[in-house]
Amino acid sequence: MHSRIFYAALFVLMLTLSSCLQATYATSDAPINVSKSSGESYRAQILVDGDYVYLVWTDKTPGNADVFFTRSLDGGKIFETPINLSNNNGSSAFPRLAISGANVYVTWYDYSPGQSDIFFAKSKDRGASFESINLSNNSQASYNPWVAMSGNNVYVVWNNGGKSQEIEFNGEKRMVDVLTGESEILLARSNDGGSTFETINLSNTAEMSWNPRIAVDGNNTYVAWNEGTFTTDIFFAKSTDYGRSFSDPINVSRSNGTSLDAGIALSKGKVHIIWTESVSENSNIFYAKSEDEGITFGNPTNLSNSKGKSNIVRDTEIAAFKDNIYVVWYDDSAGNYDVFFARSTDNEMTFNQPINLSQNSGKSELAQIAISEENVYVIWNDYTTGNADIFLRKSHDGGETFGSVENLSNDTGESLIFILGPQIATTNEKVFTVWESNTKEGDDLFLKVFSQTPQSKAGLLYLQTTNGKINVQVDIDKKKIEQDKTATFALRFLEPSNGKTLQHVNYSFYIQDAEGNKVINRQNQYAETGIGFQNVTISKTGPFILTVQVNGLGIENTYDTKYSGITSAVITVVPEFPYGIGGIVTVLMLAVIILHRFKPHLRLDLNKI
Repeated sequence: MHSRIFYAALFVLMLTLSSCLQATYATSDAPINVSKSSGESYRAQILVDGDYVYLVWTDKTPGNADVFFTRSLDGGKIFETPINLSNNNGSSAFPRLAISGANVYVTWYDYSPGQSDIFFAKSKDRGASFESINLSNNSQASYNPWVAMSGNNVYVVWNNGGKSQEIEFNGEKRMVDVLTGESEILLARSNDGGSTFETINLSNTAEMSWNPRIAVDGNNTYVAWNEGTFTTDIFFAKSTDYGRSFSDPINVSRSNGTSLDAGIALSKGKVHIIWTESVSENSNIFYAKSEDEGITFGNPTNLSNSKGKSNIVRDTEIAAFKDNIYVVWYDDSAGNYDVFFARSTDNEMTFNQPINLSQNSGKSELAQIAISEENVYVIWNDYTTGNADIFLRKSHDGGETFGSVENLSNDTGESLIFILGPQIATTNEKVFTVWESNTKEGDDLFLKVFSQTPQSKAGLLYLQTTNGKINVQVDIDKKKIEQDKTATFALRFLEPSNGKTLQHVNYSFYIQDAEGNKVINRQNQYAETGIGFQNVTISKTGPFILTVQVNGLGIENTYDTKYSGITSAVITVVPEFPYGIGGIVTVLMLAVIILHRFKPHLRLDLNKI
């Protein structure tokens, strides 16, 4: 009896530590035009709260650049007439948005006072109406604001220093901000929902300080920025009293290179910071973690290890969920820019080998990431089709697998996202993406919404070729693909319009490691009934790209190429014991502890494991 209890407990514990492999398509609606203006609409930001969808952007419809706002109350189906928040004769730029319940806050910088000042607008009725104020209103240029909030506490942080002056650019006169050797990081704090503010200087040094980022968690406020040391480093300060006072700034990057443009993510009392670091003509993506809420940081880790230039966007390059950290960037080391993804699933102790998500010959850039628990979504600008499009790749198992690349915009115009995110947001059920589409009809913002419900069956991938001509269902007979263990891949080739299985399919099957080396290379494969089987054994661990190239239908060459194209997925190969000997020992020890109540004299000889 006790032995049955022992093995039952052990089995339950092993199942608890295992995870499922799954990915699928999501049904989506056609993009809708949310700006519908006669001028150029660009530099959008999107945030979502349940059925409320909020958008801010810059719009040139009034003749000068102004900040516009709109909202949807029904999950993005219908948007209200946009509101001009800045509505003045000067140029307004770089709007940033924060929401919490009925409170909506927008900040931007504006040249209407004769120099750049920070403006702030608040709404207490979910964006139905706004009040705005000049938040900086001092003798120096103020620009690049960022906003965050927690309850009634609202924070706006920005660059302060230099001067604004008018220049001529491409035959057009415009205002710009010129650094004069003095620049500080200022933070305005409100504890009454944005009605009144007090401002403090966070950097307060003789060096130049610029480009701040902010994150808030309850009473803790975290700010990172560029600091002009001997080179340039990432500096960081924290507050534990709702922004009333801040710690002395500390140097997080501690580098001999040039460190710029930090991003901040928070999870379970930890602070995660990522930035770009340049040495000579190369740049890499670095990461550092604090396990004591920002008091100290560990040694930086080079995530990209690139021989070229690695770059990140702002705000949406890093995401955290429980003990998992996800990072995306774009890199030109292969000759053109590609999008890379790395993750840590072991309490940020290690990151996996970065994997190339874009995998194409066109330029792929400005990658952004959004997550909803185990669902991971990555979008980017891609020029593979000959014009700019918005591409998406998604995972439903925490980044262990990714489905095929999807073209969200798929139009003849130039569809663009912006280096300041986010242009992607999630709820528990849906994913929202927004981009600027430049066509002969004009420049407008388009929104696409799709469901994020994953397929339930583990080991099942639904793929589609990049040209949309054929679907490929990949059914893997293992929940986990283990190192040096054979896994069978069943490939079913389907007609996209009706889901019927095609016959006499000629295809090639490849698997590449993270460095681009083909570990499986099987050409001239034939699926007579439309179902092909590939037995695969991989001797290494880590992420891999699985590629299926369909050459056409037919018994012999020349094939009918109506059904042809290429598709790919990301898979992960784990060690034979996915959680390591230490993990197995832990499981067994937990089982012993449980059974100790039933049979105190039971002993387990760990030396025999």
